[in-house]
Amino acid sequence: MEKDREALIADIRRLKQERDAAIMAHYYTDGDIQDIADVVGDSLALARKARTLPNKVIVICGVHFMGETAKILCPDKTVLVPDTEAGCSLADSCPADEFEAFVKAHPGHTVVSYVNTSAAVKALTDVVVTSSNARQIVEALPPMRKSYSDPTATSATTSTARPAETCCSGTARAMCMSNSPCRPS
Repeated sequence: MEKDREALIADIRRLKQERDAAIMAHYYTDGDIQDIADVVGDSLALARKARTLPNKVIVICGVHFMGETAKILCPDKTVLVPDTEAGCSLADSCPADEFEAFVKAHPGHTVVSYVNTSAAVKALTDVVVTSSNARQIVEALPPMRKSYSDPTATSATTSTARPAETCCSGTARAMCMSNSPCRPS
């Protein structure tokens, strides 16, 4: 069995070289995949690192939005996601069509979305945040400017001490900060 594994690893290394490819694996992928990966990290770190790699092909061993984010940051590279069934319940909880309808129903607001969203949701977004910078970014929004967030960012932004005009709203449910004048339709 070990001989088969070694042969598979040798084939993968040969193909990486032939195709000028780098394998990037999220921390939660199987250990065997991490062992052959050129880079292991979290989703945003992988996309950022992809920009610095000299390879023409980037293989993202993770979920769809990770591949999309890498492609946004590396438009000149081919980005592959080997598992076409790889999804993220967090990203899937914000369907782009429903989010677009919500955005259109609330014009004049700043749209804040979490990085773990699809490219289609990011395209509707003014500011993309991470869990580590959401609070800082939301607090930096101008005080008189209304803002709302996609449902994947509600836990990050509703915990902030923003004035009452900040609203986090989803497509199936809404979670507004106390005294918020913003209400979902």
